Amino acid sequence: MNWQTRLFTLAATLSMIGLHQAWADLVAPRADSGCTARNGDLFSPPTQSPQWAVDKDGVPIDLVQFYVHGPLLLLESLFVQQGWAEALPGNIPDDVVYGGSIVLGANWVVQRMPVSLESLCGKKMITAYELDNDPLGGRRHFRIFSAGHDEQGRSVWALSASRDTGLRFDPKRPGQFFINHSSEADEDFERDRVLQNLYRVDAVASLNTLVLAPTGYAADNDAYSGDGRVYDIVIR
Repeated sequence: MNWQTRLFTLAATLSMIGLHQAWADLVAPRADSGCTARNGDLFSPPTQSPQWAVDKDGVPIDLVQFYVHGPLLLLESLFVQQGWAEALPGNIPDDVVYGGSIVLGANWVVQRMPVSLESLCGKKMITAYELDNDPLGGRRHFRIFSAGHDEQGRSVWALSASRDTGLRFDPKRPGQFFINHSSEADEDFERDRVLQNLYRVDAVASLNTLVLAPTGYAADNDAYSGDGRVYDIVIR
């Protein structure tokens, strides 16, 4: 087989995989984002099932597992003091550098890896934090979204936490050389790890557990919640 035939075969294979993925996304059941009409910007917790953050195409992708009441700077500092780093926003230059490090076998810890931008109820994420970054082995990370304010006037932040576990082929990520993370499907595990991070620095002034309906599935990574629990926390 000459090189022209090999190249054509590779291109045809990638095209077929892309078409298959596009069709799967089209017919896959879409999880409800859980957004409802708000009374101004007053925080109102979900009552049926956890909310979903959505990707740039509006596809539900990650569960919201926390509502944190308190200043954003305090929230961020609680994790920074434990070694978490603010993630880079997902963009083409950062994605190319990250993808190149994977292809070249640079198996070293990257302190600030890019994360894709997500939204919650039409509001773009504020920022994201990550820990234990490894281009080949995954990372822990969470995104922060504005969820309004509570009746006491405190800001409320929605957190969506997940853990990347490795790599997979992704035809929708040419900027990353068609490579993307695979993730721990049951996001309850990372939710509880993040909660332990808050307890570790004695940051929980009060906690109310919202017992909601278990939910899934996100079209991109099969994320789900096995127990439907969401933590409503006041920090100190």
